[in-house]
Amino acid sequence: MIAALSALYARKRRTDNAAIEIHLKAIQNNPTLVDAYMAATRAYALRDADDHAIQMVKNLLTRCPGQVAEAISLLENIVESRPKQLKVRWYLVDMLIFNGRLRAARRHVVDIQKIDCTQAEPSLAALDKIVEKNPKDAAAHLERGRILAATGRDRDARMAL
Repeated sequence: MIAALSALYARKRRTDNAAIEIHLKAIQNNPTLVDAYMAATRAYALRDADDHAIQMVKNLLTRCPGQVAEAISLLENIVESRPKQLKVRWYLVDMLIFNGRLRAARRHVVDIQKIDCTQAEPSLAALDKIVEKNPKDAAAHLERGRILAATGRDRDARMAL
């Protein structure tokens, strides 16, 4: 009954407290109910409760480790609809790098830099991880050099380029 109500609230895209409570009860009753995790994550994200949204994804992946692709897809949808939610986007970047989807991760790092140029240090750290996994990623080296040049580290930028 709770799972069905959670599914109904998810279809209606309800994000109020009552809907979130139902999703959480559904998860409590069935800890492998993927749809309830997804609905709760979406509801939290739409309410700008980024920490809760990220925690829901972590809980989903802990209890249902085979759902990585679905979790990434959900986070990409959230980021697409709310591009300035940088905390969620950074979590997505980490997931993409961890799962070897380096081109997508790099694209998100570039997007983050366009949204908020004060994100240089985390962007450089993410690009370092990408280059560590794929040293031949010329676009990652180029982006890294661009960020270094923009932050006044010309010598490091030349080395990166």
